[in-house]
Amino acid sequence: MAAKPPVTSRATAPLEAVPEERLRALTEHALEIITVQDGTGAFTYANEAVVHHLGYSAAELLGKSADDFMHPDDQLALRARFRDLLAATDTQPALSRFEYRFRHKNGGWCWLESVAVNALANPAVRGIIAHSRNITDRKENERALLLNHARYRSVADLSEGAVYEY
Repeated sequence: MAAKPPVTSRATAPLEAVPEERLRALTEHALEIITVQDGTGAFTYANEAVVHHLGYSAAELLGKSADDFMHPDDQLALRARFRDLLAATDTQPALSRFEYRFRHKNGGWCWLESVAVNALANPAVRGIIAHSRNITDRKENERALLLNHARYRSVADLSEGAVYEY
């Protein structure tokens, strides 16, 4: 019987050896938005999910600062998170999850939930990687539940004991 060559995994190969076309093939049809930002916050990569969720083509985001698309009420908190991500080191990985509003191309606001990691030191990436999903529907449902609860509480408080809670 002939000796078989050792099995090696492409997953263990250095990322620099993986062609960009392969990376694109892996991310282009993802349901989540995948972006990479440089150390200044400018987008250097965006997959095609941005078209579905935000209305922009990937090319429309490239080179632009993420700050340009953030809701004014969320900017200070997001800038602080970005500074924290920049300060993270390889020996201290910072995985950061956060929710914020991002301007849709139609002018409205989408709620996004993102998880980001600092990969600036990785020569194959050289950026902050973020995986984001649209949570606008969830936020609207949470708001509706809060309003319904407030209405129920008002009725219960005004009924002077006619409504019993079990």
